[in-house]
Amino acid sequence: MIKRLVVSFAILFMFSAPSYAAGTSPFPPGGMSADARFKNALNLYMSGSFSAAEDAFEEYLKESPDGLRANDSLYWLGKCQELKGQYGEAEILLRRAAGNFPTGGIAASIRFELAYCLYCPGNPKRDLSAAFREFMKIPSIFAADGKDGQTGDAARAAIPQALYYAAKCLMDMKDYAQADEILARIGREFPNSPYAAPALYCLGMANLAQGNTPGALAAFRGMLAGYPAGLYSDKAAAETGLIERGVKSGSVAKDSVNIKAAP
Repeated sequence: MIKRLVVSFAILFMFSAPSYAAGTSPFPPGGMSADARFKNALNLYMSGSFSAAEDAFEEYLKESPDGLRANDSLYWLGKCQELKGQYGEAEILLRRAAGNFPTGGIAASIRFELAYCLYCPGNPKRDLSAAFREFMKIPSIFAADGKDGQTGDAARAAIPQALYYAAKCLMDMKDYAQADEILARIGREFPNSPYAAPALYCLGMANLAQGNTPGALAAFRGMLAGYPAGLYSDKAAAETGLIERGVKSGSVAKDSVNIKAAP
């Protein structure tokens, strides 16, 4: 299983993280601007001080509920809750942020994180149907922003990621036919994405689940031709060998690629 990458597909706020002496407050001295307080909270998050970051984001929202960084703070605060496994609380915060920030900026990141909360296997109230719907809203965010120049590299990273997870929802719900369409789209429209190879592998597995052995073989061979090295090339080669030897494949869709690209 590939571990989650911690690189956001939205614009990341990169600041050098401050260090704090033991027992000192994570909040900056009084009199600092609201923007500086937000940056301080984000510094804490990026440095791995998640509990202190949570306190700092909450402090920002208390002091500046209508501030320019209020929605961003809701997003990062939601991520703090997700890291603690508090998916219900994370969902509430992220829905607020998504409602306030439907397009532009980090709207796609907010929507992705909301969808992932609903999808996450660790969520005791996992809702695959709702997660699928949220993931599928992400391409439209970039379509809406296209007139404002919000596409480009961000879209090329965010859209295949969202489509891949949408397809994973369908695979887990055993809706293999609809998953087929989305997985094929990733390979066709985003061949240079890190999700292209695993999408082709999952496409092969979806075809196997539907009893379409020729379709599965075509997907696995196409993956091997286009992406000859890596974890999924090994998986595709193994499945191809089983098919060619007439051996029944193993469990379908048990693979759970996890390359979530949000910190």
